[in-house]
Formats: sequence, structure tokens, C-alpha cells
Amino acid sequence: MAPTLSSGGVASHSNAAALYGLLAPPKRHEITVARSARSGSTAWAHSCTSLASADVARVDRIPATAPARTLIDEAGTVRYGQFEDLLDLAIVTRVVRPTRLRARATELWAPRRRGCAVVLELLDQRDPELLNTWNIWEARVLRMVRAAGLPLPRKTTGFTSADEIDPSISHGRSRRSPLNSTALCRTPADASSTTTECARTTLLTTTGSCFV
Repeated sequence: MAPTLSSGGVASHSNAAALYGLLAPPKRHEITVARSARSGSTAWAHSCTSLASADVARVDRIPATAPARTLIDEAGTVRYGQFEDLLDLAIVTRVVRPTRLRARATELWAPRRRGCAVVLELLDQRDPELLNTWNIWEARVLRMVRAAGLPLPRKTTGFTSADEIDPSISHGRSRRSPLNSTALCRTPADASSTTTECARTTLLTTTGSCFV
């Protein structure tokens, strides 16, 4: 909090992302201040003409950029692949709503603000099923399945839990704990390749249950 108080700015970029649980706390503080502000802070300061109230929030009493603005700022400074994980994590953990992020990136878009273009491009690529994933690992598998052109596992009429198939497999585990045993999910009859079967069952085994 000290850098924000001494500068009159707000935690931003990697600092704000850490406050939202999206990154580990950075070694170097990053804050955003108005260009007219003078500061003797040792934090790494980004400047802007002004910060709209919609772009400012408080996290544990610390002033910080709001989730959507944080992601837009980070998109302009980190590697593309790294930001893709960051974006998926923010969506999966419900830190930000895709609709809200898209709206803010559209409002703030400018030729020199690279983060807006990156955010809008990646949002166009997001699969609707991303909202149904539980963690970044499932989000990554979803990306790989889509990139490979494979269909997602299909739920039919029956639901069988891992306990019902073999109670010893998930004994002592929570329902959402990943299984270390061989995948228990039966794939459709038209699954002709091992790759397809693996991609489908990987998504299902992270839930501790399978569709049959």
C-alpha cells in the first residue's frame, strides 16, 4: 500500500493482477499515476492522462486498477502466450466477465494502446465452454482440443460417478480431485483414434466422474 499512498497512484499491471490472485506478488511494485502527479516513490510508475472511476477498485483497502483495466494493461506488456493463460485464469476464476472486459477494451481502444487489441483478439478466440471449466488446466486442455480440431466429450443420457465404478479409486478424495488412475470414461463408438480418446477423457478425468 505504501507506494500507492506516497504517489497518489493505484496498484496496476502485475501488482494489481497479484491482488486479484492471478499472479504471484512481483518483486517490483508497479503503480499507475496521473502524468501531473509528482512522486518520490521507488515503485515502477506508469503514467496516464487520467483514470476513470470505472477503472479503479479497492482490494483489501489497496487502491488498484479494476480487473478489466488490469488485464488490458498487462496485455500490452507481457508475452502473448503468457497473457493467454492470464486471461483464461481471470475468466475461469470469475475475476472478470468476458462481456465486461470486451466492452472496456472497446471503449479504451486506441492505436497506441496495444493491450486493447490483444484482449479483443483473444476474446474472439475464446471457446464458450471456457466458462464451464474449473481451473487453468482444464482451460489449457480445452484450447488444445480446439486447436487440434477435436470434438469435446459429449454427455448423453447416463451419469456414472467414479465411486460407482470403483469406490477404491476416489476413496478419501474430494469429488473435484483429479484421478491418477487410468481414465474411466467410455468414448463414443465413432472415436477412431487414440488421440481423440485421450483428449476427451483428459477433460473428464479432472472432474472425478464420467459420462456414459
